[in-house]
Amino acid sequence: MSAYTVFFRGEQVMRFHMDATEASAAIELEDELGEIEPTVFQTADAGHDPEVAADLLNEWLEAQGGAAWPVGRRVEIERDEEEEGDEE
Repeated sequence: MSAYTVFFRGEQVMRFHMDATEASAAIELEDELGEIEPTVFQTADAGHDPEVAADLLNEWLEAQGGAAWPVGRRVEIERDEEEEGDEE
């Protein structure tokens, strides 16, 4: 599973975890305290694409009461180093 950090105007606005190789893997959202929670989405929902995953998560957060950045705006996504257990 890889971690992705999303930046809007140079500021970190979201961090999520996704296994792009496993269609049924949950996409997990990391909060400000580093706690990781599964979301309603699976990798297949995002077409195995981290950019699509970030948009799905942001739209979901907006429906929950607060988007991480203005929906429809462009963001930068950085893939973090592989997490333990990801070596192939």
